Amino acid sequence: MKFKGIMMLAWKNLWAHKLRALLTVGSVSIGVASIIFLVSLGFGLERMVTDQVANFDAFTILDIPSANLKTGKINQDAINRMKSVSHVVSTDEVVDLAGRVRLSTKDSTTETVVVAANPNFFKLSETLMSAGSIYNQDERDKVVINKALAGLIGFNDGKDAIGQKVNLDIIISSDLRPKDETEGPITKPVNNLIIIGVTEDDQNPMVYFPLNVAIENGVTNSTSVKLRVDDQKNIDQVRKAIENIGFSTEYVGDTVSQIAQIFSLFRIILGGFGAIALTVAALGTFNTLTISLMERIREVALLKTLGMNKKGIFKIFITESFTIGTMGGIFGIALGSAIGFGLNYFLAYLANRAGADPIAVYYSPAVFIIWIGVGSLIVGFLTGLYPAYRAVKVSALDVIRYE
Repeated sequence: MKFKGIMMLAWKNLWAHKLRALLTVGSVSIGVASIIFLVSLGFGLERMVTDQVANFDAFTILDIPSANLKTGKINQDAINRMKSVSHVVSTDEVVDLAGRVRLSTKDSTTETVVVAANPNFFKLSETLMSAGSIYNQDERDKVVINKALAGLIGFNDGKDAIGQKVNLDIIISSDLRPKDETEGPITKPVNNLIIIGVTEDDQNPMVYFPLNVAIENGVTNSTSVKLRVDDQKNIDQVRKAIENIGFSTEYVGDTVSQIAQIFSLFRIILGGFGAIALTVAALGTFNTLTISLMERIREVALLKTLGMNKKGIFKIFITESFTIGTMGGIFGIALGSAIGFGLNYFLAYLANRAGADPIAVYYSPAVFIIWIGVGSLIVGFLTGLYPAYRAVKVSALDVIRYE
């Protein structure tokens, strides 16, 4: 019998009992939808967390933290050696200091963290501005503060702090300046600084000013450096070169890799729950095809008597199982995707009402969808093997004799 005839016969036999066929296809659809939704939920959560950790630019940046130095200090000589490493595009030094700040119109002081850095630091560190702007590299009398510090010095609304003048006492430890006769930290005043910007950070009080100001006040060593590499694929090569110089490195890609490992395990667990539903559906499909064979055993015997070979009988039952797997896969993918996108829409609606940024916890890669579709076909094929094998083994003479 030709393929078209086998398809028509299999379709007719499958839908001879409509309710049973619908329940079987529905169970497969629910199993596939469970896997699609649960695993895609894992993909979505991983992407959401990863996006919070870093953007694409962050994957071309290496951090050299002073706290993890193997040898030496980050002085100008060390910076020059880092710049000489192949594929390093730029370096941005950062100096973290302690300090005290006060409004020029008041005597009370507030202790704060002081960060001396070039303007590019704000982009590399993904520091968000709440109001105002960032200082230029050559502006000696401009500073940026964060919301936390603005509140401590009397400005609940950060915008009110723009244009105000402050005096700053920076405390320079002995590790950040050349050897001198003075032991321990020294204090240097920097007065008449104008606040031109406020960052979103509202945790720890911080003030930012140009790196040149710190250098002019005797700072010679940096507390950390950010290296920009020309291409992400050269990160490993640059890391090895920097570590060979004697400095340790930190890379956001390491964090992302750890997140990926955690979420891979999470997806496996979620996929396991979905696989249980699909396994139950497969058993239902197997049961449906087995019952169908028992009900049609005389039909199988008649087909053999009329000359249909074993291969044709096998194809009829395998085609039925393939049909169940195909329809269950299509409807399951559609159902799982609809639930997922519906969840995204609902969360976006809630976020919009709350005035927050929308989040998407459901994300399903196209490759994953394809693999689930193929898996549904494989399940359909495997569940139809035994009933098809039983049908092939039916003896037409025995059936006619006992019937």
